[in-house]
Amino acid sequence: GYIDAVAQRWALTVDEYIKCPARYVLVRYEDFVAAPVEQTKLLVERLGLPQLWLPGAGERVAAATAVRYQTQGQRKGRSPAEIFGGPMLSRLVEALSPRMERFGYKFSTDLPRYSSEWQAIDIPPVPEL
Repeated sequence: GYIDAVAQRWALTVDEYIKCPARYVLVRYEDFVAAPVEQTKLLVERLGLPQLWLPGAGERVAAATAVRYQTQGQRKGRSPAEIFGGPMLSRLVEALSPRMERFGYKFSTDLPRYSSEWQAIDIPPVPEL
């Protein structure tokens, strides 16, 4: 299904980063949401383009990130188990946790195990460093 496809795509993207982190600049979503101006400036610098951070750039980034392009979702304040349901969350954690842990994400290990009627998400093993 759709969730499986998104999980597979995320895993493959992470694998590319793991194989050659020097080719990428990592910006975690929650870091960007917490400090969009600082994260954008850091991104510009890490890309080797500090000369493009001109006067007023911070204000322009702040204004652009203040614009809402989508309505607020209904998941704010809800746990991942409420959003995905226990069985689906268990499948996601089982499939993605080895990669997620490399980026500092942790999930509770006391999730209910999904039943045998649910197939595991087909994800390749994590590449070696």
